[in-house]
Amino acid sequence: MLTNEPALWTAPGSGRQPTRDHEFRIHAGGEAAGTLRWANGTYQKNTCTLEGTYRLAWDPYSEQDGPGGEFRYLAVLVSPTAGDARAL
Repeated sequence: MLTNEPALWTAPGSGRQPTRDHEFRIHAGGEAAGTLRWANGTYQKNTCTLEGTYRLAWDPYSEQDGPGGEFRYLAVLVSPTAGDARAL
């Protein structure tokens, strides 16, 4: 993912109320693992179960002049599951 939106890589402030998407946050230093539920599971269609643990580390991409000029990217390595017929 490539973006110039700092809200995606910045962790929410302390004392902030949980949002409906809090289990899906991808801020720097975060981790994606287990079962992720949208709004504490009230919207079942958005439930996602991950088979691994994924460290979320944003890296600088480019710096442009003006507001919104900082771009960062997030690349998450996903390995094929053993026995997965789609694995090359």
